[in-house]
Amino acid sequence: SSEKYINNLKDNKFWKSLDLRHLKRLYFNGGEPLMNSDHKEILSHLREIGQLSEIELSYNTNGTIIPNDEVLDYWKNVGLLRISISIDATTQAFDFIRWPAKWEQILTFIEFVNQQPFNITCTVGIHNILEVDKLITWQKTNLSTNAQGDPVSLNFQMAGPISHGGTVLKLNTISKDLATCILPQLIEIKKYSIWSAIE
Repeated sequence: SSEKYINNLKDNKFWKSLDLRHLKRLYFNGGEPLMNSDHKEILSHLREIGQLSEIELSYNTNGTIIPNDEVLDYWKNVGLLRISISIDATTQAFDFIRWPAKWEQILTFIEFVNQQPFNITCTVGIHNILEVDKLITWQKTNLSTNAQGDPVSLNFQMAGPISHGGTVLKLNTISKDLATCILPQLIEIKKYSIWSAIE
């Protein structure tokens, strides 16, 4: 039953009962998927059944954990690898918002995965609305492409019920007075699809 499934999420190996011989896409998100061994167990199983090279593998990571050699070996053998790094701000603002993570960890992770296709995802809310323009400028200046020349996209999503901090961080919790004050500071964001939601 679904209740049994939910109660056992911490140690859930339900995937072992699935027939994964025709699996084409696999997506790991968090928390932080690189922090535990669940993804490695699944990838090992896919290798055993000869399906690893057939899948499109995606991760949404906070970029604070460098994959070990075992993970890299799996990554080299998948059909396609996509990495999305969740970044809410840069430099000191990142350190504050993502404490205890440090901005230097993100830079190290990016250097590490720079040979792979990856993108950046930013969840916009009251916690970082005044930092988004700096993130856009940083990405344009430092990371418009990866080391292979592939474009690195900067994607936005609005804080909401499924986001960490969810409803508390939603932009509609800002007072109208504060919203009126910050709008002129958001000039750079107007070029992105999130502008209508911010406005």
